Amino acid sequence: MATLVALVVVIVLIVFLDWCYKVYKRNKQLEKIPGPWPVPFFGYKLPTNVFDLKCMFDELIEKYGKTCKLYIGESLHIVTCDANLIEHVMKSNVHIKRTKVYDLAKPWLKDGLIVSAGDKWRQRRKMCTPSFHFSVLKDFFTLFKRSSNTLIERLDEQADKGVEIDAREFISKFSFEVIAESSFGIRINVQNGEGLDYIKSVDNYAKIVFTRAFSMWKRFEILFKLFSEDFKIHKSSLDVIDEKAKIIIQNKHDLYINMNGGTEILPAIKKNTSLIDQLMHNAKLPDDGVHEEINNFLFAGYDTTTSALSFTLFELSKHRDVQEKLYEEIKSTLNNDFSKLTHENLQSMKYLDQVVKEMLRLRTPVPLIERELEEDLKLGDIIYPKGTAITMLLYWLHHHEDYYSEPEKFDPERFNPDNPQPSTFTYVPFSAGPRNCIGE
Repeated sequence: MATLVALVVVIVLIVFLDWCYKVYKRNKQLEKIPGPWPVPFFGYKLPTNVFDLKCMFDELIEKYGKTCKLYIGESLHIVTCDANLIEHVMKSNVHIKRTKVYDLAKPWLKDGLIVSAGDKWRQRRKMCTPSFHFSVLKDFFTLFKRSSNTLIERLDEQADKGVEIDAREFISKFSFEVIAESSFGIRINVQNGEGLDYIKSVDNYAKIVFTRAFSMWKRFEILFKLFSEDFKIHKSSLDVIDEKAKIIIQNKHDLYINMNGGTEILPAIKKNTSLIDQLMHNAKLPDDGVHEEINNFLFAGYDTTTSALSFTLFELSKHRDVQEKLYEEIKSTLNNDFSKLTHENLQSMKYLDQVVKEMLRLRTPVPLIERELEEDLKLGDIIYPKGTAITMLLYWLHHHEDYYSEPEKFDPERFNPDNPQPSTFTYVPFSAGPRNCIGE
């Protein structure tokens, strides 16, 4: 027994010393970058909810400045809201690999556009890009208007009751309805009660992924499956999500067959083609690959659009002067007739553009993103070693006083063309460079 205890102690000591050596080596390489000393094996104590996460990054920036080093386990993260460092990472054609934390979403997103890297990412990006051309979006303008009218009707019903509402509940249904039809050709009247199981499943799954990202033990798949109460919800939500993707693909196969008298023949690809047709038409992409991208785009489009629109309504509700000025622009552009709204006159609403841009700055829908350096990155007299995770704090970049005066103030005049505009890498709500958001 004594021998066994001694052996365990020796093993623990060896593992501990190995951990200390790795941390020491990395700290030596980045000794000019400040940061808290990590707890052995665990690294920095992480929060378990989004509110505490914001407080954590607020405190780190306050104490260490725009850039600091942080350990999660033995994984080194360079946490930054420095526009110069962010620029060098974002504009690189080399550093496009996601960090390991994105692997938590792989049961859902598989190896789709959000999480893939290298040649596969480049191939998929090239494949999907034509479907996000402005001319394609213009073709769906009638759909956008139809779903918007339904949204207005639902909000009118609530306004007549004179009670507070959670706008996100309504916006999420609207966003999913629009994205499902415009990108994948399926019409689901979500705002009238259809398809709510999918939205609930996406929300549940996303929350669980976030929780796992900031839990040391839930990150381990075996521990998560055995001991977490969330695993059953995780699995059932994924079943619903995957089933929806399968239905979309099968419906397309059936449509192609019906169009050609019982034989599946893919229609000729056009310049302006919806995403689902673009994916299905590509001979290099099997149904499994189409499935991956459906899950990626339904989530990425639904979640970010919902956040952006919800926060826009939130800010307008708090700033009556902005709301009135925007309302007057819309009335004068459309001559008080909403039915006259077109793609062309929408582009002429300059103040609307300012409002949306300022909201994306103030309430950045994707508050942070991560990349793993695929080779050493030299910036000034600092060399960030290969394998380092760069955590780019987009929300905190947009709220830093070095880049914006009164950063906590909602002020659409920041984006008035007559005023000085933010530089490219101090305003990145859609990221920037080769891996910017395809849906910008």
